[in-house]
Amino acid sequence: MAPLFLGRIHSAIVSGVNLETRSVTVEWYERGETKGKEVEIDSILALNPELNAGPRHHTAHLQSMPNKLARRMNKV
Repeated sequence: MAPLFLGRIHSAIVSGVNLETRSVTVEWYERGETKGKEVEIDSILALNPELNAGPRHHTAHLQSMPNKLARRMNKV
């Protein structure tokens, strides 16, 4: 049985990378608002197996960065 996906599909921008949790924060614009969510890298690779092909790049130079949504949430 195929997995059931609920919700909408949007083009999104990766706004943050968290190496500790192996996740990325993505943001998109919908109905006049910036929205976002955290997505596990393993989920992205499962849905997009072509991203897993090819040489592995060392990511030690990447650091977690606060994204626009996190900054807004901290202001509240």
